[in-house]
Amino acid sequence: MSLCKYQRRHSYTVPVGEARLGGESPLLLQSMANVSTMETDLCVAQALRCASEGCQLFRYTAQGVREATNLGVIAERLHAEGCRMPLVADIHFRSEPAFEALKYVDKVRINPGNFLHQKASLDDETARAEIAEVFGRFVREAQARHRAIRIGVNHGSLSERILAQYGNTPEGMVASCMEYLEVCDSLGMRDVVISMKASNVLVMTQAVRLLVERMDALDWHYPLHLGVTEAGAGEDGRVKSC
Repeated sequence: MSLCKYQRRHSYTVPVGEARLGGESPLLLQSMANVSTMETDLCVAQALRCASEGCQLFRYTAQGVREATNLGVIAERLHAEGCRMPLVADIHFRSEPAFEALKYVDKVRINPGNFLHQKASLDDETARAEIAEVFGRFVREAQARHRAIRIGVNHGSLSERILAQYGNTPEGMVASCMEYLEVCDSLGMRDVVISMKASNVLVMTQAVRLLVERMDALDWHYPLHLGVTEAGAGEDGRVKSC
């Protein structure tokens, strides 16, 4: 008798372009460009090469509005090449590029740690009101454009307010995520994917399990994007990623 019994976690099905993530859909493989998003030719070439090798989602970083706007050029070039692989924008530092990227890609990843820069001195009521206003506006825009959202919590970039309350812990990661999920739930937004990433695999695993417990208690079933921050190359990277 096997000691390992695999049972897939029930989750919502999230459309990402022509792909489907979660639910009963097959697991999807995603990769990411490692060149500047302003280097259009290189970005297109990498996406096409990855698609030919079986990649099903492709992500570009968008540090600013300029990079987010160029995602529209990249998407047009890929469509002209007959490539319909869904594209994802990775937003790092602020909210403005996220709104711009919604115009061009199928999914936008935001980081609750820096989507809004909330200082340690900010009280929870004011902070949650700010999240509801700005992130709520982003969610409604995503719904109008039929885009998916990834709430990507990173162990290394929690907000000052969350760090002051929880420290750099899995509990802090979960608290940060839940504040944004509450906005999604209040607006009936189901096209949401969650990642809880850390460079330490044990921290990442603990955060994911804790988040799933919290979601199950609320009857929420958002699917998970699994990954390790800066997994590295060679054997170390392969072992961490596995």
